[in-house]
Amino acid sequence: MNDSRLMATNWLRKIGKDGSVRLQLSGYLDQTTGNRTTETTYSDALGGIIMRETEHGENNASEWKGELEYKYDGKHLYVSNVIGGYIDFNNSWAETQINSITLRQEASPHRRWISDNLQIVKSTGNSQSLQLNGYAGYNYQPGTLLLADNTVQHVDQHDAKVSTSLTFQHKLLKRLNVSYLAGFDYSRQKFYVWHEGTARKNDGYTLLNTHVRPSLSMKTGALTYNASADIRLLNRHFGALTDTRLVAEPSLSVLYKMTARLQARVSYDYGVAPSSLPSMTLIPLFDSYRSSTTGTGDFFMSGRHKGLLRMEYSDPLRGLFCFLDGLFVCQDMMPVYNSSLNGIIYHREATGSYSNYQTWLLKGRVSKSLGSMRGLVSVNGDVQSNHYVAMMRGQQQAFRSDVYQAGAFFSLRPFGFLSIEEKSLYMHSKLVCKDNRNLDRPALRCFKHNLKLYLTLDKWQIGWTHDIYHSNDHSVSFTYFSDLQISYTTKTYEIGMMMGNIFGSNSYERRLTNTDATVCVVNSLRPRELMIKASLNL
Repeated sequence: MNDSRLMATNWLRKIGKDGSVRLQLSGYLDQTTGNRTTETTYSDALGGIIMRETEHGENNASEWKGELEYKYDGKHLYVSNVIGGYIDFNNSWAETQINSITLRQEASPHRRWISDNLQIVKSTGNSQSLQLNGYAGYNYQPGTLLLADNTVQHVDQHDAKVSTSLTFQHKLLKRLNVSYLAGFDYSRQKFYVWHEGTARKNDGYTLLNTHVRPSLSMKTGALTYNASADIRLLNRHFGALTDTRLVAEPSLSVLYKMTARLQARVSYDYGVAPSSLPSMTLIPLFDSYRSSTTGTGDFFMSGRHKGLLRMEYSDPLRGLFCFLDGLFVCQDMMPVYNSSLNGIIYHREATGSYSNYQTWLLKGRVSKSLGSMRGLVSVNGDVQSNHYVAMMRGQQQAFRSDVYQAGAFFSLRPFGFLSIEEKSLYMHSKLVCKDNRNLDRPALRCFKHNLKLYLTLDKWQIGWTHDIYHSNDHSVSFTYFSDLQISYTTKTYEIGMMMGNIFGSNSYERRLTNTDATVCVVNSLRPRELMIKASLNL
């Protein structure tokens, strides 16, 4: 069960003809208790070790946020400056039974941040404009976590960021739009880690990104071209290590309007993602009471190639819309991790090896509006195949993860007082080890259905929703949820009633599979709930 309270207020004051000041404050208090059973089978450990956990826990949230915005929207000048802040006092605990061992979990993942976001746009006439963006922020995350060995991990994380950019836009030859962006981003990450009775360890990481990006956009007849290249000078510091390099991130897209209804788009872009402090540090970091990760100990930089081909047809007069996407993504320099189990402690450690991660995706949808029924019908489907390398039982193995999805949706309003919506989804997923078929996983197949009925009778409004989850191989249990809402609305007041989970479903089971493990989670639910609301319009 849960007990939630939300408080919010908003003040807006006009300043002259074009200016305004807005102050927004909000607070959120929540106390949630629940029961959950999790069964995890680790396939990357010898013997396929199984961990069964039963938890009874409580989460307490206390979150407060404030935002002050100044905005000026004149004829030739736009200014927006937003100053925000956030603080929370969240904590949680649980009594856990894991493989006949009784443990207590406690976590206090606190967060505080403050930021200032500035945007200035100046129009200089003749299709020319100058834009300045600036950001400064500081994020502090102190946290404690009770571990399975009954010690407490303390982590203090500090993250400071400053960025600014200047963009100039103008037009050449009446059809060529040109823009130039120049800027820099600076970030400094540092954290301290210690356990009870041990010395504090720390790591720090600094990244300075100086970049320029020229962009071109042009339209000639049925063709529209867009091209840009982000040139970045990266300077990184991690401990005693320093790395400086120049990288280019090109982007190109072409749109071809074959007819008034049919068009095709092809695009390619390349980008890089520098390593972060958690992915590099050699200090073991626990993200749960019994699982930790150790990083690479050195710089790395992942690159991403992305290619897209889209065909799109749109006929508003007939109410027919469809598209077909073909997508390819290749990520290189992805770290390979080795996993080990020490009792119930699960640890992942970077091996120093890197691999590529490839994704192939074919996706499409067809939609048709139903004028006489004031409705819409659509069907969609996609096929996705992921190829990557993972460490399994001390050896690198090549894997392929295939996911197939098919769905249907319709909405109808046969009468003015009645509307119906239905959505169904079928998903089939399978994990295949190309080097060792003994490591293949059984396919998971599941169905999801959602049905909504809305009835409006004068001032009465009734909504009835149904959700069904099931699987034809029993990997996910059959679950049915149903909620009913009734309200009576006038110009001055509204009263209503909401009945949740009216048929008393007491659990929701889902099964997940990935390279390292197969996880089955069963959440205990409140059997039924009733809420009455009343509101006045003064």
